[in-house]
Amino acid sequence: GIFSKGPVIKIIKDLNTFVYDKNSSGVIQVALPDEIVISETVEFYERFNRIENISVIAIFVNRTIDFIDIEYESDDENDNMARLYNYYLKKFREERNQVSSLKSSTSDAVIEIPFFTDKMPLVNIVEYLNKL
Repeated sequence: GIFSKGPVIKIIKDLNTFVYDKNSSGVIQVALPDEIVISETVEFYERFNRIENISVIAIFVNRTIDFIDIEYESDDENDNMARLYNYYLKKFREERNQVSSLKSSTSDAVIEIPFFTDKMPLVNIVEYLNKL
């Protein structure tokens, strides 16, 4: 909307023709539950769906570490390991419920990928995604 004529506007129009064509492009959302809550992924999904010529192709969810769904009980109220474990177990349960909600509220493919840390070599992540 900034330019009405000139060399830049032709490039923008060509780009918009490509971006807003469901046959040639689409959105792939990536959800990082340990960084951003899943509810924001749902919000962005709904925003994308309101744009007439854009479609969400897939939603990738980077899973957090799986926990055995049993709370750690300790007789010592100062047991920091028990408190820490139970805190992360609570986060794991919340994420599991949010992902379940995401799957039921979207009609697009939700693909859960294993827990990838920021230290994992990019080649490992790419190799995994290529196998999908």
